[in-house]
Amino acid sequence: MNLVEKQDDIAIAHFEAFLEQDGLPSNWVRELVTGARDPATGQAYLDRHIPQIVASTPEADTLNTQDNLGMWYLLFGFLDRYFEPILDFDLTDSAWTDADIPVYRGTVFRRSGFTAHPKYLEVVETIGIMDVWDQRGPPDFCEKTSGEWICE
Repeated sequence: MNLVEKQDDIAIAHFEAFLEQDGLPSNWVRELVTGARDPATGQAYLDRHIPQIVASTPEADTLNTQDNLGMWYLLFGFLDRYFEPILDFDLTDSAWTDADIPVYRGTVFRRSGFTAHPKYLEVVETIGIMDVWDQRGPPDFCEKTSGEWICE
């Protein structure tokens, strides 16, 4: 077993336990990780399977499930697809309303180009976090130059 497979096994076990703790089905996790891992076909795989998982989720958990499953695109480096639906959400009902989330995700996924993606700044502006940055200072990976925010 290589390092990626070993890390996948650990992550899968933790995520399955998390879902089961909340009484949600977890039988899809291992298959989704395996299918998403291939850079050539992973995005299409996620596109096919995520709606099926959302459809099987209790209605009260649908928005949270969509946000969590959207993270799979981010985890496997499909940034365009990750950002695509975010601005279609009512951002007042999502994790993006917490000012820490864009900074946290920006810190964790920075190497994948997350914060340099043009949609990152568009989302941050839409939810008003740039106002907070103007008042309190930006995260380490962003700066304001000539009146424009730039994130690397």
